[in-house]
Amino acid sequence: MSKQQTQMRQESTMLIALPQCAIKMLEVMNPAILLPAEMIITTPASILPKRSHAQRRASDAAALLVPKKETVDPEVGEKAAAAPGMLGSQVQGGLYAGPTSAATHLLMSEGRESDDSDSRQQSQDRVNDDFASMTQEYDRDLLALLPSLEVIDGLIKCYFEYCNWIYRHVNQPSFIQQWEKYKSGAKADRIVLATACAMMSIATHYLPAQHHLLESFQETHEEIGQKFFEVSSTSLQRRNAESRAYSLELVELLLIRTHFLTLSKTDSEEIWHVRGDLITIGTAMGLHRDPGKWRMHRDLAERRRWAWWHIVLLERWQAFMFGRPISIASHHFDTQLPSYCDPSLDKTGRLYLPNIALFRLAFILGDIMDDAVSVRPVPYENVQANDRALTQWMDNLPEELDLDEYRVARSLASTNVAVRRLGVQSVIIRTSYYHIRFTLHRPYASASTSSPASSKSPATDSAKSAQSLEIAVGAADKLITMVGQSRPDFLANSSLASQDT
Repeated sequence: MSKQQTQMRQESTMLIALPQCAIKMLEVMNPAILLPAEMIITTPASILPKRSHAQRRASDAAALLVPKKETVDPEVGEKAAAAPGMLGSQVQGGLYAGPTSAATHLLMSEGRESDDSDSRQQSQDRVNDDFASMTQEYDRDLLALLPSLEVIDGLIKCYFEYCNWIYRHVNQPSFIQQWEKYKSGAKADRIVLATACAMMSIATHYLPAQHHLLESFQETHEEIGQKFFEVSSTSLQRRNAESRAYSLELVELLLIRTHFLTLSKTDSEEIWHVRGDLITIGTAMGLHRDPGKWRMHRDLAERRRWAWWHIVLLERWQAFMFGRPISIASHHFDTQLPSYCDPSLDKTGRLYLPNIALFRLAFILGDIMDDAVSVRPVPYENVQANDRALTQWMDNLPEELDLDEYRVARSLASTNVAVRRLGVQSVIIRTSYYHIRFTLHRPYASASTSSPASSKSPATDSAKSAQSLEIAVGAADKLITMVGQSRPDFLANSSLASQDT
């Protein structure tokens, strides 16, 4: 065995311990991004299979990754040149019917196209409003378990200010409107109560010790958060016992519940189960089709896009963490990325670019997972194509996220909320990138140690293994370094927080 081969074998062996080290450090830094589940990495049967087969590489379709630019006109009525489909009316339940459904066949036989409906589509979340107050109670037994309204509102405010920097699961204007109705007694909506309690549980997790909002509680933050989450669960169960109707509010509730489940790290399989529910509900509501196909208000269209891309992000990250197949391929949806930013919030329009970057990364992750869990041999060219997509993504990362080591540490220690938010987003998004890139190359980096001696092209295999080994080691090194700089003891340095520019 040559000296180079011996070194490669040693470095390959060292890689076995790197992922768990990085994962543990990431959990300490931000438990919201990783689950306490071991990754399942499938070593490819062959690095260089000779089969040639047509494959859809969705990440090559750059058009799907370009955010749709919204016009000032609040009506979104552009036609999408894609497969036919229809969004049902209120009477039909507001659900989506695709090109193979009987409803679409009947519609086409009548000489009408689904995209030309004269009736303006309303949000499905309005279907049962007229009957809500007649069938639902105020759940006073649940309200008795909650703190004062002042504390509840304080925790909800805390959630929207500090806890949704990575996941914007809940549409704030819509929720605040519904929450005010709930508090006034105008509408007893259990989804609203469940969502509020989920927000409270997440906010409690992030609050520092002895925060004034929780000073009246005797329990630990973990116990308080779990108590709020149990109220959320009971409220959702009671709602589902009376109605199984789908709505954007329900989608947002399920999404935010996965956020808490990720933080609590008590039941990772429940997250996988909710992920499946969200895919089912999202496709039934037509969230996988861009709302530009139908006439609907810009705010509603953007809300649907945010909801769908959060489903994609959740679904693909969980598939990545569990080592399981994804449920919906990239060529099965055409929902554009969100693009509108209220000028009153940010005149530059760049406020949500970090979130969009994370959605783009999730899109690329779909192709990576297709190959990673394939039971058939995967050409090494696929690995190279996926790696190019990843590096191009990194090259196009918003400039405000491209922080060097010192700026990252200074941002995380800053007392300026806007600066600290960018620091957190930069760390989470870039560590996700390094984690994915490391995992993409890890099976091939160690393949040389397990390849049969009778390989027909040992030189070629060795060269490609060496390439993957170099990339994997580099990604792991950057991952560990970045996470290490985010440790609380490192950020406690007062000199880092002295400058908030």
